[in-house]
Amino acid sequence: MFDVSNQTINPKEDEFNKKDRPLPAKRITLQNALILRWALVPICWVLSILYSGQVLYASVLICILTVLHNELRASRHWVGKNSLASIITTVFDAGAILVIGTCFDIPPTR
Repeated sequence: MFDVSNQTINPKEDEFNKKDRPLPAKRITLQNALILRWALVPICWVLSILYSGQVLYASVLICILTVLHNELRASRHWVGKNSLASIITTVFDAGAILVIGTCFDIPPTR
């Protein structure tokens, strides 16, 4: 979800730097990428709730942080870019650990 959002913010940059990505390679239109970007939000939330409420909270937080980073342009300044990237990575990793715990029936600790 974050990657799709990030790639729709400035497609011209990817045309220069990363020509193999779907938008510059013309494998998807910007309009369809934006539809996919926002369709992934409820899809991720539904999949997250199948694991646990905690995984859903992590998914919701990633959505909020993604909007701050990309759509609200906090990434334009190095402080916003680096701090949000590290927080998003931490929340993503926490969600992954919660999913792994659910898959192996490891009860979450408090």
